[in-house]
Amino acid sequence: MTYRSAPCHHCGTRSAASRCRDCDQHVCELCAIEGRCPSCWRAKLAASAAPRRQRWLARALLAVAAVTVVGLGWGAAQARQHRRAAAATAARAQLHTVQYALAGYTLEHDDCPDVLAALYGRSYLDRHLLHDPWGEPLDYQCLRRQGGRGIRLSSSGPDRHRDTPDDLRLDHEIRW
Repeated sequence: MTYRSAPCHHCGTRSAASRCRDCDQHVCELCAIEGRCPSCWRAKLAASAAPRRQRWLARALLAVAAVTVVGLGWGAAQARQHRRAAAATAARAQLHTVQYALAGYTLEHDDCPDVLAALYGRSYLDRHLLHDPWGEPLDYQCLRRQGGRGIRLSSSGPDRHRDTPDDLRLDHEIRW
């Protein structure tokens, strides 16, 4: 419907105007877009874009969550691997420390001790060094009593079971 005397709600001109189909305001033919005033047209455009923005936001949040979960899993795996390597390095260093204490004991007593606890009792070693980083006691053998010429130290390793591939072992020859 066309009105010639009513001013345009948008620009204020008194040209031939029609009414907006949404808000029923007067709007001139220059300002009208698809039969709507510019305000109603922008509102309709924004309303049709809102679900797209919401879907985009939901997809973006899902992508960030997925990357975070994968990243945390990878980071946790890396941390576990680093802790295992650090514990194995500490166990090797501990075996060498016990080896030096045993060497000092054998030089002083001309024989190896019956048990590792004898090193603790005579202040050759701290008590915490008698167990590996996984909490298991160190294995010790005096090979001289078996016809050999040294000592054997071993740790059960991360699996905490003896005689498995991950065990750490140190053989040291001692000349009496």
